[in-house]
Amino acid sequence: MYKKYSPKENLAFIIVASENSIFKEFNVLIKQLETLLEKNKNTDEILDKIDNELITKIKNYWQLEKSQVIAYGYLVFNQFKVSKEKMTAENITTAYIYQMRLYSPDNAVEFVQRNFNVDLKKIYKE
Repeated sequence: MYKKYSPKENLAFIIVASENSIFKEFNVLIKQLETLLEKNKNTDEILDKIDNELITKIKNYWQLEKSQVIAYGYLVFNQFKVSKEKMTAENITTAYIYQMRLYSPDNAVEFVQRNFNVDLKKIYKE
């Protein structure tokens, strides 16, 4: 059985990946997100690392595959790359909510595959 992630867990992984990265460069952040997903099978530990107030802002109840979690990471980290805004947990939460409004999980994967030339479904087979 494949691991599914909630949007709240997805947010937590993105925030922790950012906090664990000394260099806030796009490729470093994506690699950190991938590493966290591989090493942390117990998502409660990741959720415990972020402010509960941020988690409560997430209203979607989707079940996300690993490729979709990574896709949202691409979208959020790219938003900061383009905007040059400071990458704080609060700003990441706002950006993540914005990206979820723009892209459904499948659309996020399609957008990333098309615009970043990455085959997420092949790389992140469940």
